[in-house]
Amino acid sequence: MRNLLFFVFSFFLSAALSAQPMFSNQSGLLSTGNTHSGVAMAVVDVNKDGLDDIIRIGDGRNIRIEFQHVGGSFSAYLFPTALSTRTWGITVADVDGNGVRDIAVGGTNNSTEIWFAEDPLNPLGFSSTPLPEVFFLQGANFIDINNDGLVEFFACDDVDISKPYRYSGGQSMTYDLNLLSAYSTVPSDNSGNYASVWTDYDDDGDLDMYLSKCKLGVGDPTDGRRLNQLFRNNGDGSFTDVAEAAGLLPLAQSWSADFADIDNDGDMDCFVVNHDKSGALYRNDGNNVFTDVTVATGIAASLPVTSSGIQCNFEDFNNDGWIDLLLTHGQGIPLIIYQNNAGTGMVQLIGSQLIGPLNEQAPQSVATGDLNNDGYIDFYGGYASGYNLPSTSEPDVMMINTRSGANHLKFRLQGVASNFDAIGTKIKVYDSDFGVQVREVRSGEGYGIMNSLTQHFGLGATTMVDSVVIRWPSGLTEIAFNVLANQTLAVEEGSFDQSLPLEWQSFTAITAGKEVQLDWSTSQERGTSHFIIERSTNLTHWTEAGREAARNESGAQAYLAFDESPLPGTSYYRLRQVDVDGAFTYSSIATVSFAVAAFEIFPNPAGEWVNVRNESSAALYSIESIDGRVLSQPEVARGNRLSLLGLAPGVYLIRSGGEARKLVVR
Repeated sequence: MRNLLFFVFSFFLSAALSAQPMFSNQSGLLSTGNTHSGVAMAVVDVNKDGLDDIIRIGDGRNIRIEFQHVGGSFSAYLFPTALSTRTWGITVADVDGNGVRDIAVGGTNNSTEIWFAEDPLNPLGFSSTPLPEVFFLQGANFIDINNDGLVEFFACDDVDISKPYRYSGGQSMTYDLNLLSAYSTVPSDNSGNYASVWTDYDDDGDLDMYLSKCKLGVGDPTDGRRLNQLFRNNGDGSFTDVAEAAGLLPLAQSWSADFADIDNDGDMDCFVVNHDKSGALYRNDGNNVFTDVTVATGIAASLPVTSSGIQCNFEDFNNDGWIDLLLTHGQGIPLIIYQNNAGTGMVQLIGSQLIGPLNEQAPQSVATGDLNNDGYIDFYGGYASGYNLPSTSEPDVMMINTRSGANHLKFRLQGVASNFDAIGTKIKVYDSDFGVQVREVRSGEGYGIMNSLTQHFGLGATTMVDSVVIRWPSGLTEIAFNVLANQTLAVEEGSFDQSLPLEWQSFTAITAGKEVQLDWSTSQERGTSHFIIERSTNLTHWTEAGREAARNESGAQAYLAFDESPLPGTSYYRLRQVDVDGAFTYSSIATVSFAVAAFEIFPNPAGEWVNVRNESSAALYSIESIDGRVLSQPEVARGNRLSLLGLAPGVYLIRSGGEARKLVVR
């Protein structure tokens, strides 16, 4: 038996070395010359064209987007305004749902800025919204903390408690500790927050958060400023720190961490980068308790006792179906990739094994994605002086993975009930060749970097996987069987389930007096629970306008319903068919319009009420947020007044017919 085990391990070792990832410096493909970014950088599809782009920040101040094009070329867009101080953290997401992703950046005790992309048809226009609070940003995330379908911003603050921000419409974020109060478990000033990872480590359907803590100059490992925290989501809007009980309390100066499934058993394992002791690899035992397997996996000997490690990224670099681990150190120490030997151990690859003659270069920070759209993971790297200052001698590099021959599968997700970028979604790919692979959609990882939102799976020689399960933040779980390899699937929430037993025949919406009449028919219904009528004024934000129970009878079925309180102007309608197991699909979209004469509002700004003047006595009104979400449909009070009670101070839209008026509420 011992000889057999040795043979099996030797086979995996030999196979791993023969298939090791190699990278070629292809920085010359970028559209502009040398850039020195330092630590903060992003690889992400900014304009949602299906190709990963690069966001690099010259001298830590000048934001430049390198847009990838079909065929491997790039074109650049340089932001016209430089940042006030050097950037330490970056995260990217489509916060306002306009089809182009927005960028949050910040650094040393300055105003963290969120640059909103203004026009989906012209991704070369961004406007900055500085957050009013001034703090020291390190790691950062966009994340839907409370699963309300909107994206929040979470900022690691080096000198105070970490900062959660609620999206409040338009280009506005509001500081709100009710989302998550990341106070130190051992009382302290709550500083030392370096990096945060949002992950469903216990696989219960809601997101938890691991916070890496470090406080330079503090020698006591039990000081609250140094104790890493694992905030378990209790499912009721509250969080509990369970780091010690879970075995993820290294009592070290920790800089960053990452979670992934290293043994393809379906649960999330963890690596933590430490500075005053070696980093550590932890395996989840299936009961959400983590065991240190740094020695057992063969990587302990190559990890220095004290480290200058910065980033740790889990990716399958050779597409063999087993996730690998990338570490950066900078300070002249070469980049390391630990290649996974089918869950039995990891082989260290460094220097010339990875990047040939560039062995002497030691990137401080890297962000990963597919930068030539060939199904293999590449990386963009930056060099630094010290830990954070951009190098003045070594320019950034774009390193392209030169491996070929192994299969892959990629997913680009679009939320519907969930947030627009489906951040927080978990994907599991099942196949008898490798068990189960797990990925999570995250915005912001490591020590202030951003990796691709497109989820990548290596498949080795597998040409068709048995099944794919997608669990969205909304709670919807969808499954598809016999999925072919070597494709990128663009999946909209609610459209992936291949076994929905309903077939649509028609759906229409027409005006009927002061109501909207909705008619639809199906050719068959099996296991359908109900239909939800959804309405929108902008094709982005949808609200429920009614629901009908399904009949589940044999043969074609016809339905009739009415929206008795339609919105003024143009509205869009669709039906969500909900299956008995929670899966759902959508009908086509129908459009209706109510034409109403022009109107006036006064005073403006207003307080608890506003006057309206309209030539039509049958005018309908709605009060909307500045981004078009309907907040209320007030009745016109005596004297043609609209009540504004309950509205927070801000800018709103009053809509009647096809026209809208901006209103400032004091």
